[in-house]
Amino acid sequence: MKIAAILLILIIAISGCSDSNSNGQDLEPKNPENPPQLDPVESEWDAIRANNAAQFSPEWGTPVLAGISTNNWEDSAFISGDGQTLYFTYYPGDITADMAKLEFKDDFDIFYSPKPFTQKFVHPISKDIWSEAGAMISGGDIYYMSNFLEQDEIGVIEANDNIYKNSERLPFNTLGYETDPHYCAAQDELYYWVTPSYVDFKPGDIYVYKDGKSTLLGPPINTDAHDLEPFLTKDCQTMYFTSHRNGKGEIFVSKRLGEFAWQEPSLVATSPFGVGKATLTDDGEYLFFVQGFSSALGANNADILYVQRKAN
Repeated sequence: MKIAAILLILIIAISGCSDSNSNGQDLEPKNPENPPQLDPVESEWDAIRANNAAQFSPEWGTPVLAGISTNNWEDSAFISGDGQTLYFTYYPGDITADMAKLEFKDDFDIFYSPKPFTQKFVHPISKDIWSEAGAMISGGDIYYMSNFLEQDEIGVIEANDNIYKNSERLPFNTLGYETDPHYCAAQDELYYWVTPSYVDFKPGDIYVYKDGKSTLLGPPINTDAHDLEPFLTKDCQTMYFTSHRNGKGEIFVSKRLGEFAWQEPSLVATSPFGVGKATLTDDGEYLFFVQGFSSALGANNADILYVQRKAN
């Protein structure tokens, strides 16, 4: 199998946590001769989720766990505009632990779940061996990241994370790592983020591809920290994105000022171990997101949750 080189934002977020949980508990087992299990059972994860709920800006309600979330790794959420289908990436385990051991249970695959989001199905765009993530749907098209091997004109084989549309590799991809595409039809713009290297954790930046050219967004969207996972509302006038400008993954929102120009973003959501990958229904009533959790002994989990906009 070929595990994606993508460093999903919650991996970055969780890896930056201290050696104690949010309640200040020491990670050292109380009884070294009979230590607790590293991987919490479902009831323990439920308690961890409850004790580390994401905090949202006042216009949003209380987070609700999506039914497809498990003790394994659900990430890269995208909700269809009509709110009827949830797309996401799934890995059957704790990817942070498996990355540390370089022992992987499977590759990343794209799944979809019809409302009420209690069942999941492998999307046919997923390929055996290779990894796919960051899917989004626009019209009849699917945009996503894949590390499917490509051969260039001089015969060099590459396995970087690149952006695809309907199984076709898009022309702006580079030797860096492009992922989490979001196409906004109203402006014919494709947003995505890039990092030149996952090995040394170089910060990611948000780009927009328009009229055959990729443009790096300037401040206040991109900073010296990781800025990534852009999502635009249907009219392309509001962007939600993930940023580590405060030291961990948080969700921000910004209003468009003009072409490639955006207002100073405001904080939408934060949590002890990181949140990201915001995605909204077309009516703006529901916001889905990914949240990371960590146990007292260092086991990690990523889940998909959603919030509903409060009535005015």
